[in-house]
Amino acid sequence: NDLVSRVGGIYSARQNLVTTVLDTATTTLQVTTGITNGQSASVNITEIGMFLFAILTGVSTSSVPFSTLLAYDGIVSTPVPAGGVIAPRYTMDFPM
Repeated sequence: NDLVSRVGGIYSARQNLVTTVLDTATTTLQVTTGITNGQSASVNITEIGMFLFAILTGVSTSSVPFSTLLAYDGIVSTPVPAGGVIAPRYTMDFPM
């Protein structure tokens, strides 16, 4: 489930997950996370993905962590210099 060329590790965005709408009709979650280019040179970003990290419990006698690609987007090539930040935002709407 890796993207074509992952730059660095998978960032944790748990602290950036907010509920923007929560009522009897809809629940809307939004994630915005700044991702730093940790490479020593500029990179051109052409794809961004959001991974879901979970831990399955009750499997045998231990917990089993895993990550899976939840959302993927190809974007117009965007240059990000070494040490620069790109900040994608995902909004997920769940009608009730």
